[in-house]
Amino acid sequence: MKLSRPLLFFLMALLVVSTGFAQRQTGAISGSVLDNEGNPLPGATVTLSGPALMGTKDYLTSETGAFRFIALSPGRDYELKVVMPGFKTLIRPGLIVSVGGTTEVDLVLEASPVTEEVTVTAASPVVDVQSTKTNVNYSAQLLASLPMNRDLYDIQNSIPGAISEGVEYRRMSSILGGTLRSQLYALDGVPLNDPATNYSMANINVDVYEEIEFEVGGHPAEVGQTDSTYVNIVTKSGGNRFSGGLVGYYTSKGLGEDLFSKEQILALGVNPPEKYTDFKDLSFNLGGPIIKDKIWFYGAFDYLRSAQLPVNWSLQNTYLGRYADLKLSAEPFAKARTWVSYHFEANRGDGWSWGSEPGWDTTMTYGKLLELTQRFAAALQQLGVRKGDRVAL
Repeated sequence: MKLSRPLLFFLMALLVVSTGFAQRQTGAISGSVLDNEGNPLPGATVTLSGPALMGTKDYLTSETGAFRFIALSPGRDYELKVVMPGFKTLIRPGLIVSVGGTTEVDLVLEASPVTEEVTVTAASPVVDVQSTKTNVNYSAQLLASLPMNRDLYDIQNSIPGAISEGVEYRRMSSILGGTLRSQLYALDGVPLNDPATNYSMANINVDVYEEIEFEVGGHPAEVGQTDSTYVNIVTKSGGNRFSGGLVGYYTSKGLGEDLFSKEQILALGVNPPEKYTDFKDLSFNLGGPIIKDKIWFYGAFDYLRSAQLPVNWSLQNTYLGRYADLKLSAEPFAKARTWVSYHFEANRGDGWSWGSEPGWDTTMTYGKLLELTQRFAAALQQLGVRKGDRVAL
């Protein structure tokens, strides 16, 4: 049977989505509904709503009064509403869902012959009692308030036990004693590691992050290909309300002058601090509904330009990066949510390497590799090496 191109594309999208969710890009809320004496209340209707949820979800408590909502997008301000005949209606707002975590909360109803509504205000539980893994989670709100570079490399080096290799272009770290190539990076469940070097292949705009989970130990069965840290990045999805932002950072040579003269620095026997002579970072993002409770979108664009003169280096290092991300999320049927995303980046630098060609860009990198491969093959042919022969190096 021959499949049409649209149907084949749809099946491939479902496969990608299934793989993504298998990598724990979501969280859960579970708990029990009890009366004042601690007895379970079966048959209570628990309704979940929140800005990260398309519509609402309902659950009828079991014989033990238990309820569970799974596959929830990470976010804040989830709200539970419990309705049970003969009891006051209970509302529990302000719940937080983390990536790969379960927020557990018990709800206690008060008996009442008349219909009343009670709102319980309390902090959201932060300890996942159902998980044995060790992890550090950074939400979008936390990332926006931390005084650090808007870069995954700096964020990674801020977690406990992380030690930077110190090589900027490789951007690798040892975490809790793991080797530099032990980390597994994933963006919405898709691995980011270069299969040859195991570096992270893409730079993702920080404004796209909904949450980052650094899973440093006790990995669940679905996390493989790492003996150290699983860096789990989940991106934003938009919502039923339009929201966006414009972020800008600027630094010039005049904002980074040395407080000591060259003679004073030489007398102290230290190197002058490295600083940017030019730095511009402009990021724009927008998200919202295409069809409320059905289709959402989120997009972001980041323009980054910098110039820096390293210590004991004659060439000024310049960098130009452009990053664009677009994500569409849809829930065409109840309990069936899917998404598709696109990432684009273009990087260019100058003055970063030795020799007569210090410039580079993303296209030149692969072009040079192909050229070296062709030269190596030509050299082997001159030596009389034929295809299939073994060569000892």
